[in-house]
Amino acid sequence: MTSNQLYQLNINKRIDKNTAKTSNTWDQWHRRFGHVSILGIWQLLNDNVVEGLDIDQNSSIKDCDACTQAKQTRVPFPKQATSRSQNPGELIHTDVWGPARTTSWSGMRYNITFIDDCIRYCVCTQMKNKSEAPQIYCTYTASI
Repeated sequence: MTSNQLYQLNINKRIDKNTAKTSNTWDQWHRRFGHVSILGIWQLLNDNVVEGLDIDQNSSIKDCDACTQAKQTRVPFPKQATSRSQNPGELIHTDVWGPARTTSWSGMRYNITFIDDCIRYCVCTQMKNKSEAPQIYCTYTASI
């Protein structure tokens, strides 16, 4: 271990001069250096920092799919809804959850929720079987 807490490796790799390529493309060095930018590789080449960095200067520089995907982002969900229904009962969001690993004392294993989009009122009901959902939905809509 060196004084700056790094390990020094002395590696001698033998390359057969008859079968070895004398220079590699920009894309090959981009992948070898862990997807560093082409500008970074260009600086390494100009400053003679890396021994044996032979690049075919005329090789094409292609877009790297891995780099493109790594830089993609998504827009976060908005804090407030941009549109809502105007009247209660006009739009109802519902979800069935289950089966639960543990059955309740009364035998319930599923939950169904109803959220009114206009007033954001939430109702949660328990069910023994998932097949009870249509009947519970009809009971809920009749009550609003």
